Amino acid sequence: MSMNVDWLKLLRKAQIFSSFTDTHLGLIAKRLKYTSLPNGATLFKENDPGGSAFFILSGSIRLVSKEEKTLAYLNRGDIIDEMSLLSDELRQTTAVIDSTAELLVLQKTDFDHLLDKHPTLAVHLSRILSSRLASAINKNNQTRERGKTFTFFLGLSSKDQAFFAINLGISLAEQTRKKILMLSAGIDSQTLLTGLGLKEFIPSSPPLTNGIFQDQRRLDQHVLVHPSGLEILALDEISFLKEAVSQGTHFTDAIKDHYDFCLLFLPPRIDELIINITTDSDRAMAVLGHESREEDFSLLRRIDESMPAKKRLEKVWLDTKSSSHPRDWIPEFKIPWDETWGGRMMQTESAALLPPEKMGQRMFDRLARSLGELVIGFAMGSGAAHGYSLIGMLKVMEREGIFPDVISGTSMGALLGAFYAMGLSPDEIEKIACDMTQARLRRMMDLTFPRSGIFVGNGILNFLRSIIGDRTFSDLLLPFCCIAVDIMTGKEIAIEEGNVAEAVRASLSLPVFLKPHYMNGRYLVDGGLVNPVPTSHIIAQGANILISANLTSKAGERRVPRVMGWRKPLRSFLRGPNLIEILLKTIYTMQYEISAARSEIAHVVMHVNTGDYQWWDLNKAPEIIAIGAASAEENIPKMKSLLPFFANAGRTGLHRRGPKV
Repeated sequence: MSMNVDWLKLLRKAQIFSSFTDTHLGLIAKRLKYTSLPNGATLFKENDPGGSAFFILSGSIRLVSKEEKTLAYLNRGDIIDEMSLLSDELRQTTAVIDSTAELLVLQKTDFDHLLDKHPTLAVHLSRILSSRLASAINKNNQTRERGKTFTFFLGLSSKDQAFFAINLGISLAEQTRKKILMLSAGIDSQTLLTGLGLKEFIPSSPPLTNGIFQDQRRLDQHVLVHPSGLEILALDEISFLKEAVSQGTHFTDAIKDHYDFCLLFLPPRIDELIINITTDSDRAMAVLGHESREEDFSLLRRIDESMPAKKRLEKVWLDTKSSSHPRDWIPEFKIPWDETWGGRMMQTESAALLPPEKMGQRMFDRLARSLGELVIGFAMGSGAAHGYSLIGMLKVMEREGIFPDVISGTSMGALLGAFYAMGLSPDEIEKIACDMTQARLRRMMDLTFPRSGIFVGNGILNFLRSIIGDRTFSDLLLPFCCIAVDIMTGKEIAIEEGNVAEAVRASLSLPVFLKPHYMNGRYLVDGGLVNPVPTSHIIAQGANILISANLTSKAGERRVPRVMGWRKPLRSFLRGPNLIEILLKTIYTMQYEISAARSEIAHVVMHVNTGDYQWWDLNKAPEIIAIGAASAEENIPKMKSLLPFFANAGRTGLHRRGPKV
């Protein structure tokens, strides 16, 4: 395997190589050796000699303690024992291959030889280590990356502003387990503290003076801490603007040095200072809903237009059941919303969402994960009836508190993915699947003269419309990508806009059996021909945590329509596979090979063994759903290892009152 650009990216992820030049990295990359190990193999054992670092290209590796306790799962892009390149210490853990892994290995002897041969490389490394050692000597003996700021403009009532800010702040603290500051520069302080349950714990802070952002000790005197760990600084608009004017846009420098993330809620106004602060933020968002006034829309549109072209406002829409967002305000994020929440917060002195409002909580968590770069992507593979296993996977994932943020789907994965992206629960999707009787299937199968397909597909399209309606992709609750193929060119087509039911119908069009679907000037067929596990598309949608479902199997493990009894009396040359068998076996072989290559880029790959079921067994949903659930159960520990939320799930949420002790 030859070196490629991805190897350089992987090397740069190692702390000791993070600031090396591409030239230096190229020298190191030439010393890398490629290896592949099967599932169950041992990479090294505890107390084995060190002397080499491992860079994971694909697959998964489990680190195990002496007591055989799983300590962590490492996946694509992770690095094992990079510091062994600098010392000869023994291995501290045992590393077991959890799924077939491809690795790059860098030996300490090769690295030492490289340093001897290139003295400038050794000097550069010594400078990096010296700098890192100096920066590590602080009160916590820890190093941390510079924090990020996120600016929000809220076109909402005072109570709704506080409710939104509180729930997003708590979600960000819980999902990331990082140090968070919520800086409010326009939300009514008393309303905010009431919703947080901190009203009675306001400390006797010294009077607000200039320069609080220049001195961390002075800043700490004005910060309140919620039991979740969220820190709050509530300023009135005049005080904030006075501080910002005195320090310019650099007032956030101290915040970035002390906090991992800062949620900055600014007053919606247009002036040079506000625009500069917003432009300097890592991300900026505008929040509107059905209760927003026309002047709120107008002002936030003007703010958006005043910003640089590459730094436009992202849009958050507070969605109710009454109507959808305005046509000229297509949001990146939707949060189910009830206009009574703000009033309830003031009565109960809590902004906590109740169990029946769990979808609202999920969408706050989704926005928080996006800010924390913990976006969960789920690539739902193709497989006809085998796709029912996806429902079982979703049921187990949701039971364990793991909710996909972006979805891509092919064929049956596209159908179920569309249902999930529009907000249906796994239980609701299961009911639809279990209602799929043989009689209903026969009614959907509209035979035609087989010029381009045995079935027309209008019955399937009508079924899709009965559930999805006329929704477009922008109407969905979650970002969704549907995969099809232009049969005339063989080009993969990723559909992310337009009518959802039409897109899913195209992705379901198995050649020969179902007529190609004409859409946007193309004849589209089943996306499983070229991308049966569309993991690459959840990456394109911004996912950082990649979960895929590979429903393909080797051709020899898949049943096809065949009645052997009547063939036995025939001569041997007539007993061979018929045309349909050859077609299906060809598709199965092709899909399996493509899936094996494409799905392994995910952090977690769920495989299912549905060999006892045929692809047209659409009336056997309960049995196939159970198989998917079993696969998800096996992979839940891997998923949780990728999410900080599960590292400390005992942290306090909104239900407790009082300061952090």
